[in-house]
Amino acid sequence: MDLSLRALLVVAALAACKSEPTTPPDDGGGEELDETLPERGPIEEAATLMARGQAEDALAVIDGALKQSPEDHELHYARGVALQALGRGPEAVEAWRATLERKPGFFPALNGIGAVELDAG
Repeated sequence: MDLSLRALLVVAALAACKSEPTTPPDDGGGEELDETLPERGPIEEAATLMARGQAEDALAVIDGALKQSPEDHELHYARGVALQALGRGPEAVEAWRATLERKPGFFPALNGIGAVELDAG
């Protein structure tokens, strides 16, 4: 399987697993429902960009989010996925190591490091 396709699948799976709070249904109490959709998070936005082949833009979104949340292990992981898709394997490994510093044993990061090392021979 192509490395960038594998990276895209990982980002899509991560985005699908990210839970968002849900709004309880209208109980008929007369209050108006807020029809607006919740703002998409940076990982979801990056996954959409990756699916469109815009890995550079996805990386920019993730880097911006990391400025706000530098300890978020999922953002570091997503950064690694974007870097891998751009063919920047060593930088992806650095991002995944940053993920593991924040969340030891995070399997997707370990898997990403292994994939880059396997591809490097």
